[in-house]
Amino acid sequence: MKKLSKIIIAIILFFSLKISIKAAPSASLTVSRTTITNGESVTAYINLRNAAAWEVTITGTGNTKGCSQIFADATTSAKNSNKTLSITCRSTDVGIINFSLSGNVTDEKDSEVNVRDNIVVSVVKPAPVAPKSTNNYLKSLSIEGASLTPKFNKSTLEYSVELEPKTEKIKISAQLEDSKSSLKGTGTITVSE
Repeated sequence: MKKLSKIIIAIILFFSLKISIKAAPSASLTVSRTTITNGESVTAYINLRNAAAWEVTITGTGNTKGCSQIFADATTSAKNSNKTLSITCRSTDVGIINFSLSGNVTDEKDSEVNVRDNIVVSVVKPAPVAPKSTNNYLKSLSIEGASLTPKFNKSTLEYSVELEPKTEKIKISAQLEDSKSSLKGTGTITVSE
């Protein structure tokens, strides 16, 4: 009976106790993009969790310049909070930008944790831009059901055409010598006398 009483008391005590487990303070690094084109910018984020105070440094090394900052602050309530800090850096050359985080984070119980993290961003060459065409000649030009005067020649800029009376629309077809060039004015066109 004595043993049974002890077990019952132990069970009652177990359920009546409020177990409060709080996660330790922490800090981690993330970036807006892991690959950027040379000349573009990237933002690095310090993600603070369960922090009441912090003193952390983020440094960007490699193909960037002047990219470091110290963040030292505390929550106004001195209570744990989640917070995100950020720094934006511009790439200066092809290669990598290495972001490193160091420092310490303290929670509302004055439990201090040293934090370290790092993340690498690749900086790549811009995609090559196709050169604009310098050839603006037509390969062919025709009007459906009509003849051009003079006969088509790629160097001729003006033509005349005789149409049947009361013609309202004509269909113009043309081809470019260089497919990279652009062309407007083909298709069905409304005409007026």
